[in-house]
Amino acid sequence: MKLDRHIFYENRARLATAFVFIVMIFAFLVRFHNISTLSFWQDEGYSAWFSDQSWHYLWTKVPTFETQPVLYYSILKLWRNLGSDETTLRLLSTLFSVASIPFVAATAWICAPRKDQLTVTVLASFLFAMSETQIRVSHDVRSYSMMSLSLATTLFSVSYLLINGERLTRPLIEVFRRDKTLTLALALLGLGMAMLAWSHNIGIVYVFLFTFFLFFWWIGCEEKIHTLTNLTFAGLIALIAYFPALFNSLSQVQGIGEHGFWMTPPSAVRFAKDAFGLAIGKSWAGLFIFPLSLLGICFLFYSSLKNQENRARSLIPVLLVLTAFLPMITTAILSYLWQPIYLRRTFEASQIALIIGCSVAPVAIGHFTRRRWKTVTVSLIAMFGVASAFSYHSVVANPDERRAANFRKLVARVMESAEPGSKPTIVASPNSVALPIMYYEEIQDTEFDLRPVPGPFPATKAQYVYPAGNTGVPAINASMVEELSVSLQNVDTIWLVERQPWRFDQDRHVGRYIESAFPCILEKLPPYATKRQRRTDSGKCEQ
Repeated sequence: MKLDRHIFYENRARLATAFVFIVMIFAFLVRFHNISTLSFWQDEGYSAWFSDQSWHYLWTKVPTFETQPVLYYSILKLWRNLGSDETTLRLLSTLFSVASIPFVAATAWICAPRKDQLTVTVLASFLFAMSETQIRVSHDVRSYSMMSLSLATTLFSVSYLLINGERLTRPLIEVFRRDKTLTLALALLGLGMAMLAWSHNIGIVYVFLFTFFLFFWWIGCEEKIHTLTNLTFAGLIALIAYFPALFNSLSQVQGIGEHGFWMTPPSAVRFAKDAFGLAIGKSWAGLFIFPLSLLGICFLFYSSLKNQENRARSLIPVLLVLTAFLPMITTAILSYLWQPIYLRRTFEASQIALIIGCSVAPVAIGHFTRRRWKTVTVSLIAMFGVASAFSYHSVVANPDERRAANFRKLVARVMESAEPGSKPTIVASPNSVALPIMYYEEIQDTEFDLRPVPGPFPATKAQYVYPAGNTGVPAINASMVEELSVSLQNVDTIWLVERQPWRFDQDRHVGRYIESAFPCILEKLPPYATKRQRRTDSGKCEQ
């Protein structure tokens, strides 16, 4: 009978693996669809510019003014050997996102009650594949998909070690020799935590979360010496892998504190909306999905208490709750006590924990009903349908709703309206706006007379004020506009691309000068760009 159960268990594992592989293919196709529909936005312009610099500049100069680690930009620099078009650059994030699915599925398999492992695993992998949040970040040339992969890897490793705690009580040398799976789990734990810290500076919050969680778990272990030795091995891997960025991170945190940051502490309403929306991407949909996620996590705790064979399973729901909400709460508290660093996209990777909880919800609902499998089946179909419809509407059918500025369209329009053989003059305020324009200038093989204010990115001077933390994009002052006016004396027509003057040009130095010197508006290209001209000698505007 035990042999039959073992064979059945292995068959379910093979079937789950096959389903997850199919979901990965499906997820890739969903993410690849419309991957290049949207223009680069401002932050993608940063990524494109950073990854185009020399290795020496990237690792020695960029950390002195950029607020994030440079590993993602380094990987992107290598990736650019395959091409620099939008599709190729965004494909890296897509692959990071798809690679997260096996770890999400494996964590769901570990968490789920044994008889429901197949159901929970397939649903968790599908919900991640169709997550509006995960699809959106997989279309960005930013590090957030890498952050999701790092968190999924770490969450799986910690969950695996929790349910196999007795195997950690053996000496480290014996683990190396006889337990390759546990060795791999320890290595993945170390690499996952290092990658979390490398992917984004907020990733350090996750690292502390997992470190303190494992520490308190270790306190309750009977065999402490060998368990600590094995966990220290994982910690050393993380420390060695992250060491090159350690000193840069300290200086970046200091720089943010000295120069301020553009974010604001979250209000109670905003925090509540972000919490409800974390499970699926939108706060209104979260009103339905968020309670299901909590129901699933509570059911995991309930079922683990009934499992007398492995009481460590009761810690996994606690880990899911901490992973889901502690980074969000921590950044909110730090935003009030120290410096505003609360930004939803920096902790959207926490959605993985709520996805796993949500995948258990149909099982939890079925457990308390008479017709269990019928209830589970109906719940699964409903969740498959809701996730698919929501993601299709938000990402596939209406992709333009997620972006305001279209730099690709702007560059094409500037060249289209230019006289043959001329170099259109573009005033970029602040200077960071020039980065996506420069990218499309190269991609579309055009040439502009680009005038970033106060100068090319990065503009680093001791007397500058930096309202966005990044010490390459200074606030605009009167002296900068005086220099701009001198350089534009012989220019009759310009394009003004002005982004967020309320942040970088609060006194509207650039705006007031341009309106005075170039009062004639020839064309508007919302939301940032206007084509302007000086008055003619007769004092009129040409049409």
